[in-house]
Amino acid sequence: MTSEFQYNHPMREDLITTREEHIKRLQGAGRNLYPTWNGRTHSVADIHEKSEALINDKTIVTTAGRLSAKRKHGGSTFADIVDGGGKIQIWIKRDLIGVENYTLIEALDLGDIVAFTGAVIKTEAGELTVQCEKWELLTKSLTPLPDTWYGLKDVEVRARQRELDLLINKESRETFVVRSKIIQAMREFLLRNNFMEVETPVLQSIAGGASARPFTTHHNALDLDLFLRISPELYLKRMVVGGFERVFEVARNFRNEGVDRQHNPEFTMCEFYMAYANIDDLISLSEKMFSAIFSAIGKGDKIMFQGVELDFSAPWKQISYVDTIKKETGIDVLEDIDPQIYINYMNANNLDLPESKTLPALVDTLFKEAIRKKIVQPVVVRDFPTYMEPLAKRVEGNPKLVQRAQLVAVGSELFKAYTELNDPIDQKKRFEEQEQYREAGDAEAQHIDHAFLTALKIGLPPTAGWGMGIDRLAMLLTDQSHIRDVITFPLMRPETEKNA
Repeated sequence: MTSEFQYNHPMREDLITTREEHIKRLQGAGRNLYPTWNGRTHSVADIHEKSEALINDKTIVTTAGRLSAKRKHGGSTFADIVDGGGKIQIWIKRDLIGVENYTLIEALDLGDIVAFTGAVIKTEAGELTVQCEKWELLTKSLTPLPDTWYGLKDVEVRARQRELDLLINKESRETFVVRSKIIQAMREFLLRNNFMEVETPVLQSIAGGASARPFTTHHNALDLDLFLRISPELYLKRMVVGGFERVFEVARNFRNEGVDRQHNPEFTMCEFYMAYANIDDLISLSEKMFSAIFSAIGKGDKIMFQGVELDFSAPWKQISYVDTIKKETGIDVLEDIDPQIYINYMNANNLDLPESKTLPALVDTLFKEAIRKKIVQPVVVRDFPTYMEPLAKRVEGNPKLVQRAQLVAVGSELFKAYTELNDPIDQKKRFEEQEQYREAGDAEAQHIDHAFLTALKIGLPPTAGWGMGIDRLAMLLTDQSHIRDVITFPLMRPETEKNA
């Protein structure tokens, strides 16, 4: 991590005391510590971009930012300020601003937000500089800012106090800039391909569209128990029934699961649905989308992640879910449907067992633990057992399989896609099977969604659907090993109350 703040001290009581003395001094001089102000004429980026014209025209600018360095040289003080667009040097001369204003500069601390007015020049060393003619304190910082050697080395502290992390660590800011560009590039790609962005409910009477444990809440006015959505899928497909042939949503989803390197209970997904298409269309479209996203952030098809080069060049390799498991473990997941087979194998191979011992949960865990963890290069895993995916259409000629695929790289699922099941009779049977799994102890199995079944009876055209966790893609493209480092404010256990 690199820091723009040259403040090489741990947080000490004497620094707090010094700031309190500076506050009294500024107030005694009649300075408002938190004035209302909108006087900026040029951002730091503006000054750098237009520097030649500003210097030639002797333009007087007013810029503002957070004080990041202060160096005194005789009757002059050099300071650096940073704003959202960069850093610039300020040259403060006692002879130019007067003794009283110059002396009061001593009461400014690193972290204060200050406005400076003056001409733009270049020093003898060639550094672009604003020569201060007057200054105004805009916000007094009461807390000394740590640098990268003190206070923000702990990744938990950085996630818990993200505002400090963003101020101190340039790499953290760049991570969230890249994340924003990823979402923007995804949106632009889908819009170029005639998709329409829509919004669907976050509060749902049935948490459907995925296999996950939901969060529950209660609406007081209607005296109604509700769930926070685990997926927008069923509502998006109802919009396809309603005549919108290509729809997508960048959705905040909520799943009541553990917190680890790849999971946060609140996360962002993009889901899209395309009428008159199938799983093969989605894989081809995904290859083009990834290429467009990578290009938008200045990357090619080959990227580095945690020291490993990953090659996303199209076409992606495809493998069979069923065949891969059989080759690796000797288990045929289409024929071996006794859960005890999986329990015995996983115990014998020291693999973690899932909480639920239903067949879908065991097979899913077996694949994740025995196979997916070992996959490094991008590969599309496709054609899953029907009992694994209640919302996907069966493979024609083999009803034991469904047309589902997922992209896996470095041991992680990046997206899931399938040809959508649009037969309402088969869908009802599949939902009923899910209810049986729930009764057998699988808390993540899906409920019957009667409103969705009603919509299917109207008629869903042949449709393909796709969903990807943006957080995991952001991890991949910013070379971050933990999901909390790509979420601005990840869920964390509250600290013990401290003095505000």
